[in-house]
Amino acid sequence: MTKTLQDLIDESIFISTEYQARLAELTQGAEWDVDFSAPAFTLQTDPPVSLTPYLLGTESTSRGSWIWSWQELGHFPDTVVSAAVQAREAGRRLGVEELSTDELPLADGLARRLTLAAKAVTGVYAHYPAGAGGGVTAWLLLEGPEFELPELTVERMMRVIAEALTTDTAVDHNLAVDSYAKLRGAHIEWDTEATCVVTVRDGAQRFWFDDHQISGVEPAEPTVGPDVLADLAADARARAVALREDRPPRRARPPARRAGRRPPPPRRPRCPPTPGRRSPSRWRSPTSWRRSTRPRSTQRRCARPSSPGRPRSRSRPPRTAICPSIRSPRTGTCVPAA
Repeated sequence: MTKTLQDLIDESIFISTEYQARLAELTQGAEWDVDFSAPAFTLQTDPPVSLTPYLLGTESTSRGSWIWSWQELGHFPDTVVSAAVQAREAGRRLGVEELSTDELPLADGLARRLTLAAKAVTGVYAHYPAGAGGGVTAWLLLEGPEFELPELTVERMMRVIAEALTTDTAVDHNLAVDSYAKLRGAHIEWDTEATCVVTVRDGAQRFWFDDHQISGVEPAEPTVGPDVLADLAADARARAVALREDRPPRRARPPARRAGRRPPPPRRPRCPPTPGRRSPSRWRSPTSWRRSTRPRSTQRRCARPSSPGRPRSRSRPPRTAICPSIRSPRTGTCVPAA
């Protein structure tokens, strides 16, 4: 089965909105810092709140591109990049090239769209765009017991859907409503493609659709009882656990060597060090989120030895450094709605 990037966005947009509202309640405008070696995203509230961060990738206005964090595996613990790796594998399986292409040219809203799509395949529904300075923004997924949501009610469901629709992000509202109901353990019954009834704990709502857009909503009679809703809630929890269990990093085993074959020679380091000269920031573990301050002309890049009389090819400037810890600006925080 194949999907598109927009399909994944539609599947996650409503529940993402609900989680972002919860994150806004937790932050309360407080400062924050993130330490990927722990890993921990800490809100300096009273008392402090510590969440688990997953680095999806970074967008750089100076470079003009988005880079997935699995391109920088050597700089982070496996847990930190596990959600990005999970998104990459899902992208390959579902045919969503944007999730499996290591670097993408920046476009308006691209980083947010990639983050929303990653939520659908990882089951981590809260995110935070952390400014790292130098025109670089690190997009994080956040997870923790503090995100446990209350049981879904009619009033809460309608508020979440109304808020999400104000962003004009969802395209297929049929898919968005269906996905949200299943993720939240609600019962959804489709009469036709143009109408469905969603039953929650305290009532039900009928949705009307016109060309995959919500055209009307009205109260309806519940179609199932509490026992069925309890089973659906258990199914939703089981799916969340399955995604979580699929996330821990698994180191790839080396391929089996056939008898009689010599092992391949060891790979040469990507950028061997030079005595008396620092390596570019991309190849080291810097202590803050910034590019190397050295002039570009002194930043060394690997290149294959050129043959006599053949000029060396000029390489691209190094990618933006990704570093182990950053801190929030002293001006406070702003949590996006979805």
